[in-house]
Amino acid sequence: MSGHLTDGQNIAIATASAVATTLTLQPTLYLKTAAAHGLPFTLNPAVVYRGTTVNLANEVLMMGTQFLLTGIAKRAFAERAQSGEGALCDAGQPSRSTAAATVASAMGGGALAAFAACPAELVMIQQQLHGTPLLATLVAIVRGNVHNLPGHRAPVTVAGRFAPQLLFRGLGPTIMRDAGYVGGMLGVTP
Repeated sequence: MSGHLTDGQNIAIATASAVATTLTLQPTLYLKTAAAHGLPFTLNPAVVYRGTTVNLANEVLMMGTQFLLTGIAKRAFAERAQSGEGALCDAGQPSRSTAAATVASAMGGGALAAFAACPAELVMIQQQLHGTPLLATLVAIVRGNVHNLPGHRAPVTVAGRFAPQLLFRGLGPTIMRDAGYVGGMLGVTP
């Protein structure tokens, strides 16, 4: 699908999908975080939708990047197929890449998008855990004080850690998750 669309069309579809997904699933993200950290369950929208702004920005950026990069990679594989190059190309079918090329394109798009998703998800989770506003959470992360936000049960110092280290902790698992997820979403589905 994304290989036959323009970059702008891929981004537009991804943005619409991201908005619908985020607004629908945000309450389940809160409930997951609450269960994992022993927070009380609530249906109060002010609490359940806490972190939605950064989550929405994350999802739009992440899906936009995933769809865009997957489309670019699919077109690159198709161009190689037309020229008869590449093991993942179907030389007998001009402008078509193999199923393996389609999945590889999608997995690559997902892996690269993880570099945007990882820091945004850290901010969202810190907001959910501590109930802090977006700006206060960002300042705490830049200062290396994510464990010392209000409401944290056991303050911990993270001396010597700076924002890039904090923002990208968990990057490896995020790359694996997003490569698999996008490989299935854009590589396997029609």
